[in-house]
Amino acid sequence: MKTSAKKSLLALSLMTLVGASFAAQTETANQGRQAYAASQQAHQANQAARQAKMAEFFAARTAKLHDTLQLTAAQEPAWTAFVASIKPPAAQNRPDFGAFKGLTLPEREAKQIELEKQRIAAREARLPALNGLYAVLSPEQKLVLEKAQRHMAGAMHARMGHRWQGGHGGPGHHGDRGAPTKQG
Repeated sequence: MKTSAKKSLLALSLMTLVGASFAAQTETANQGRQAYAASQQAHQANQAARQAKMAEFFAARTAKLHDTLQLTAAQEPAWTAFVASIKPPAAQNRPDFGAFKGLTLPEREAKQIELEKQRIAAREARLPALNGLYAVLSPEQKLVLEKAQRHMAGAMHARMGHRWQGGHGGPGHHGDRGAPTKQG
């Protein structure tokens, strides 16, 4: 009888140990889920703050350019259409680069090509507004707009870790920022 009591006690101890282990694993899993949810909330808050900062930067940059251009009342409609066309996309319209994880090399390449097509389509959609603005600007205002665009392109490439160069011997080559020349 002592043997069966020992076996029962051993089985009970083993069940208690398994139950405690399961409870600890469940608690760890719950803590992991809570930590993940908190990190997702922090990420969303960070993304919202970044989006707000970008919107603020965009508004300040366009206001400064507007003031520098010294637009007339007749030029304002073209300016408004241009600004609306260059407004950065909302966060929900941005590509999900997390979707690249787990894709094969050919799948990633196809996804990158699709994103490039979307960027080109967006640039093509902006072109009529740019043409409309450019058509109503004076030659001096066109120079201001050209300079501002070069400055922003250079700043963007610098933030991305690239040196902005427009090609060998062209604008941006060896420190020449490609100042527009008067053609006549």
